[in-house]
Amino acid sequence: DAVLTHSLAEADYLRREAPGIHAHVVPWALQAAPRAVPFDQRRGIAFVGGMRHAPNPDAVRWMAAEVLPRVWARDPAMLCLLVGADWPELMWGRIDPRLQLTGQVEKLDMVFDLVRLTVAPLRFGAGVKGKVLDSFAAGLPCVMTPIAAEGIPLDDVLRSAVTGDPAAMADLICDMHDQAPLHDAQVQAGLALIRNVYTEDAVTAALETVVGVGGPREGIATQV
Repeated sequence: DAVLTHSLAEADYLRREAPGIHAHVVPWALQAAPRAVPFDQRRGIAFVGGMRHAPNPDAVRWMAAEVLPRVWARDPAMLCLLVGADWPELMWGRIDPRLQLTGQVEKLDMVFDLVRLTVAPLRFGAGVKGKVLDSFAAGLPCVMTPIAAEGIPLDDVLRSAVTGDPAAMADLICDMHDQAPLHDAQVQAGLALIRNVYTEDAVTAALETVVGVGGPREGIATQV
């Protein structure tokens, strides 16, 4: 009766590939919770994601080879925390120590209170990327590739943090890390997106549209 997806991009894809289906975008709900730790008391960046999800190790390898050396050319002291499960410690002897293995944490807030922004250098993958929305909800900018941004209704401010070019990504990371006004503009845009789009009310409204509350498609409710 209906197909639900979180992603604007995937809804468009489904409509193209399966004409006549009823594809609906339904977000999920997040709580905006900006950092209480001031900007000048945090430093560094973080990548969030487990090793067993294939896009993540590819992203880390690309970031370590192509992006971070350019970051370190500008800021040799910049640390990048790698947060997530199952990363093998044996590989760390072959990677710059400034890319630090944090591993799995009980709450991401423990990391978000330490760093100034996150990075999502994904080169393939599907769906809306939770690591990006989690960063926005925590009041952190996210520098990301087009794949990481796919399916999220970014405004012009947030789109300015999207690039697939490693040199441009390194510049964005350094600029957003060091320039408080630029950083704050990204923070406010990310929080506004969460507060306006990724809410319980938005989820309810989208599902009501799908199931046709009070209308002829009411019977879909039990199937959804």
